[in-house]
Parts: sequence; structure tokens; C-alpha cells
Amino acid sequence: MCTTCNGIGYLEGFDPESMIDETAPIRSAFRPFGEDDRLPFSHLDGAVWERVLRHHKVSLKHRWAELTEEQQHCLIYGSDFEYRVTHSGKKGTRTSTRTWVGLLPICDRVWQFSYAKRLRPYRRKISCPTCSGKRLND
Repeated sequence: MCTTCNGIGYLEGFDPESMIDETAPIRSAFRPFGEDDRLPFSHLDGAVWERVLRHHKVSLKHRWAELTEEQQHCLIYGSDFEYRVTHSGKKGTRTSTRTWVGLLPICDRVWQFSYAKRLRPYRRKISCPTCSGKRLND
């Protein structure tokens, strides 16, 4: 069997084009946020998103199509930008430093652990690049 797709013949992942509303202001363009302005099971919320946008010199009024390719790439696939996240819980409050890994890696991690219904519409199947859908190795 092909070791890339485990003999299935395809890979499944997120389609970045379907996740971004190119006509909406960038502040609300990331569709999986939903009504609560947060991606469930992650640290990604409106406040973190705004910090990431400001760091990459993106105005909240911009639309996705107005961004440079480099800005779009950094938002989707990450950059070396570090930011602080504060967690409050039963044991008190703690702060951690995170590196911006990008929208897709965050969604992949959330999907890996939760299969969040909110993310399902943005998943796509693609033919395995190693076996071209034949499901076998060399």
C-alpha cells in the first residue's frame, strides 16, 4: 500500500480558498470563526486574530483580495510572529507564548482532536500525490 495515503488513494485536508470570504472585511473573513468569534478547541479568537493581523500590517478594513501574496501566505501558513495567550481556569491564570503557525495548521490540529462540525464544510479530498490515486507503492 502507498504509505502517503495509507492505501486510500486520496488525502483529505482543508481548502484555504473556501475558508476565506474574500468580500468581507478581513476581521470577519475567516468563515470557521462563526458567531462566537472563536475557533473551538483552540486559542484562536478575535483578539489573537487582530494581533496577528496588526503584526502583518493588515488593516481590519482590508479585504482578503487586497492583501499581498506574502501577507496571505503568512496568515494561512504561519510566520515567526510570537504572541502571548492568557488561560484562565480553576487553578488560576497562566500566560504562554505562542508562535503564529497559521490558520490551516490550527484548523488541522482542531480537526485531529475534535472533528468540529464547524470545520467539515472546508474539508476537501485530493488525489494522493505519491500514488496518483492508485493506492499502491512502487
